[in-house]
Amino acid sequence: MHPRPNAFPRPSLCNLSSCRPLVLTTILLLFGLPSGGCSPEPALEDEEPQAWVDLALDSGDPAYLENELGILEALIIEIESAEESYHSILISIFEDHPIELHPGAWAQHISPRRLEDSFTLIQGQAGYSLAAFADRSGSRSAAFGFELFGGLSDGSQAGFETPFERLLLWLLHGDTSGDIGAPDVAIAGLGGATDTAESHLLGLSDGVELRACASPSEDQSCFEGLDLLVLGDAGSDESEQIEAYRLLVSEAVASKVPILFIHTSTWATNSQGEAIVDELGFSYGGYGGNYWSEDSAEWPSVESMIDAGGGSLGSLGTMAHHFVNEDFDIDWTQCTTYVGQTSCSDVPELRSGFLAGAETLKGLTEYLDRSGIDLFAQPGQRLSKLALLLADWYRQGIEYPMNKDVTEDTDFLRAYYADHVVHYRRSVPVAQPDLGTFSDSIRSEDVSLEDGVVSVEVSGKGGFTAIGRYALPGHPFTVRLIDSTELRPRLRLNTHRTGSTREFDGEHYNRPKFLASPEIDLPPGEVVRVISPYGGTLQLVIDPSEADSSVQLELGGVGAHPVLEVGTDGSGYLAELQDSPYPTTEITSPYVQVHSKTDMMIEAIQAYSGDLEAFLSDIQRYMVRDTYELAGFVGKGLSRRAEVDTTCAELGWDCDDPAIHGRPAVQHINVDYYAHCGGGCSGNPYDQSWALGPLGWGETHEIGHNLQRSLLDLYGWQSSEVSNQIFPLHKHWSWKRDTGESLSPERVSYEGVCELMQTAALSMTPFNVVYEAIWSDEAYAANNGERMALWMQMRHFAESLGRWDSGWDIFTLIYLHERLFTEARASNDLSPGTLASLGLASYDDVEAIDGNDFLLLSYSFITERDQRPLWDLFGVSWSSEADNQIEAYGFPTVDRAVWVSSDVNGEPGTPPVPIDGTSSCTH
Repeated sequence: MHPRPNAFPRPSLCNLSSCRPLVLTTILLLFGLPSGGCSPEPALEDEEPQAWVDLALDSGDPAYLENELGILEALIIEIESAEESYHSILISIFEDHPIELHPGAWAQHISPRRLEDSFTLIQGQAGYSLAAFADRSGSRSAAFGFELFGGLSDGSQAGFETPFERLLLWLLHGDTSGDIGAPDVAIAGLGGATDTAESHLLGLSDGVELRACASPSEDQSCFEGLDLLVLGDAGSDESEQIEAYRLLVSEAVASKVPILFIHTSTWATNSQGEAIVDELGFSYGGYGGNYWSEDSAEWPSVESMIDAGGGSLGSLGTMAHHFVNEDFDIDWTQCTTYVGQTSCSDVPELRSGFLAGAETLKGLTEYLDRSGIDLFAQPGQRLSKLALLLADWYRQGIEYPMNKDVTEDTDFLRAYYADHVVHYRRSVPVAQPDLGTFSDSIRSEDVSLEDGVVSVEVSGKGGFTAIGRYALPGHPFTVRLIDSTELRPRLRLNTHRTGSTREFDGEHYNRPKFLASPEIDLPPGEVVRVISPYGGTLQLVIDPSEADSSVQLELGGVGAHPVLEVGTDGSGYLAELQDSPYPTTEITSPYVQVHSKTDMMIEAIQAYSGDLEAFLSDIQRYMVRDTYELAGFVGKGLSRRAEVDTTCAELGWDCDDPAIHGRPAVQHINVDYYAHCGGGCSGNPYDQSWALGPLGWGETHEIGHNLQRSLLDLYGWQSSEVSNQIFPLHKHWSWKRDTGESLSPERVSYEGVCELMQTAALSMTPFNVVYEAIWSDEAYAANNGERMALWMQMRHFAESLGRWDSGWDIFTLIYLHERLFTEARASNDLSPGTLASLGLASYDDVEAIDGNDFLLLSYSFITERDQRPLWDLFGVSWSSEADNQIEAYGFPTVDRAVWVSSDVNGEPGTPPVPIDGTSSCTH
């Protein structure tokens, strides 16, 4: 037993290049590198010169590591050994056939994750893994990232027909000789692809016996006594079904029943597919899958595919050789920029020489952490362990900031490799010394660490919520779940999205890339030990449930960063912030949780001259209540105007049912130096790169994105940057009403739209003129001022009716209407009585209604006016079904006129301007 070294040495120039043990001379000469430079370091007494590698592998302790090249030498040996088996299987499947596979844009990537026994089956020309296979001690499986059977049926994948048949032979028999025979095959989860799959499989052999099975949660017996299991991801996201599929695959793998997985959901993924792919030892690609890369395979031979990259193992080998030779040569000029953010993921040299391998390793470590596996506690798997130890070595040498255009490619990619390969469920502490702009170094001796039980209030909508504790970098901490096991609580560190580290933007590679951890399971009653090289805030992730509840956790070895719960005494919060060693602070409420850089929160409060009470009051009044009340939600602290209640009663609507109108999932806000995209980026969490401003336009614009409903959008996504704007517009209207100050007077192009309509009125095709000017541009956020004018006209007309004080109530009622209809459709309650109460009794196909129609009908039904002239003026089309429904209403028709205002937060001029081609649009 060798003692653990006292410290994990930071690699020096000598470590990384010139001071090399003599045993490495051979590999250096092999790669054409000089073998001298300084005297070799002495080997451990009575040990071979590289015994330190085995000590590190056996213990998982990177403190035993001595240099980069020794790790790389051992890694390359393991890769080459695994490649022998991999290549032999590939050659047996493809023989001398060319490799042709064309998934198209509507596909996902499928990557191997278990390095020793799962591999890329087909690599695209751009380096992505389009299909994968595995041989886990005789348990064989394969997975494709698109609906393959349809392509085999219609001839679009004809070039893959023979290799696919040989793949089936290998799955069934372990070799590719002979014939299919008479296998008993079960098919499940293929949805609309079931018939084509059955037809193709039956055509391979007269002896094939097929079973079309329901979900394993419905009929487990259908999956007994099989020779082949063919699965897809078509199904529900119900947790019972997901777990049934997971168990089915786990048992099939253990019983060595071959499995073929076909992804059917275009580039999207769902929980069923993720569970199956996960159990098979594969992983999906990133968001969008093959949509942007549109990668495909067209190799003249299997040898040419191997030579071009060699799948996951080949990509790992290529990357390792580049690190040894220090000869990465990336053409960074091929990177692309969108909304101020640079992406280089499709640069060929980076994709094939680095990312293909690094992303495989990232999939591996995420799987280990989600599954609660300490890799170094497992037998064997030397290749995977060496890959992790290499990341540990590189992590110690990172110095921020870096710039891809200035920093040597190899140094840049050493750091980027460490970003990709992070293991949280290991036993040996590893911290990254330089965390850049993420955090200053926090040591356990500098803060008070806590042990104890915390109660975390969680939303019935599911999602994640702040625990209110902080993990120190490299310091082990423990979590034990005490109760609420039915919610399947998981742990996550940090809330950052990947785009908030701008590694390819100049010198902005100034902190680790992947700061948020995978979700880590918390088995009931089990003490879960976690170590993060970065540290960060602790978050609890849960599944949706019947109602809000709380989760009890026992925590050990964690810090307490500044956290303020809205509604509690915050008198000491600002002082605590100013003295805090922690980089992050959090503000929590049932509706919104803010995760902010500490200095940016101090800046936000100082904008209120340090008046924390006024700051929190504006968050509650204008950022939270104003928004959620406008959308008609019911919940603690929310109210609704009497005029809305009166209209609900008149229409016979239930506007109080919390199951339908209860508050949505908690909205999370990341306040950080960079957003995931642009300066502010929608989602949950949404990101903003400026200090929180309760009255800011951007804050409520982003919250509004998560409140958008597809049936309240016009022309699909083309209004996605507009239909959410009612929320900041109303907030600023409320502020002016309360204070007299107008914060955004010129947001809406009142006069411009009016003048456009007057010009169009003189043309032969006024609708087309307006459509081309307002809606035809598909660019991001095009014509926002003009498009917003439609929603403001809706408000002004509603006000003119005298039924709703300011006219804003119309949007509350439309939101209530949409939720009632969506609930009726989801529960299959589309009886004539229900449809009549919702104003849709004469609409033929309510299941297929789109936003253009629904918003027109909702607005017309609530206002009791035929609003088609307004839609026509704004170049918004509708269907003949909508015509039939409005005719059935029998409402009077509105005038072809628009209101004009010089201040969007004020009141428009009256009367409205007639659109006749001549009337003045000046307010």
